[in-house]
Amino acid sequence: MWFDEQDSEACSLPDDMHDKHLIWMNDTSNSAKKSAYVQAHGAVQRRLRQMKETWWSATAELLQLSADHHDMKAFYDGLKAVYGSRDMGSIPVRSKDGKTLITDRAGILSRWAEHFYSVLSQTTTFDPSVQSELPTWDTNYELMLPPDRNEVQRAINQMSSGKAPGLDGLPPEMFKLGGPDIIDKLVALYQFIWSSGSRRVSPTRIQRCTDWDLTALYPR
Repeated sequence: MWFDEQDSEACSLPDDMHDKHLIWMNDTSNSAKKSAYVQAHGAVQRRLRQMKETWWSATAELLQLSADHHDMKAFYDGLKAVYGSRDMGSIPVRSKDGKTLITDRAGILSRWAEHFYSVLSQTTTFDPSVQSELPTWDTNYELMLPPDRNEVQRAINQMSSGKAPGLDGLPPEMFKLGGPDIIDKLVALYQFIWSSGSRRVSPTRIQRCTDWDLTALYPR
């Protein structure tokens, strides 16, 4: 992938290292032959590292250039060069008795269907009488109350700063730093939705609930 076979120097270095290694192995007590092999080994590692870094830099620049020009074909071709082609083959599975290895796609799909049918279609052994033994809890009528300021404030406090805006295009920082005015308008909006039972709110009411001035704050 990143190895340049046209680079004659890079291709000759491993051969030279291999030859010096054989020479040293035939005379392991010779420190000069060992030093020659160590130097050759280091030269190979440095050359391959340099070649790899050059390839990665060129590939990154190509991917960035393709992304900047919205050239999706070149962009995905570059990703394919980095990660390699996807293996679209099917993984073999064994038959239910475990004796036969199924390799064809139709047989594999049929075996998976058989497996999930046996797992999900088992006869239930549930005893309905145990339902009468379950404890009965009192109804929590607080869950029926419309959202209040405290609940809206807790929801805002749980928002993470630095996240991308949602469908409304409003960043989390605007809600976290908006103060009581934004909380009051959100409470009015949520209570209207709660009482009407519909999330469809007229543009006029949204304008009244979100009638605030937005001012850009720039760092000093």
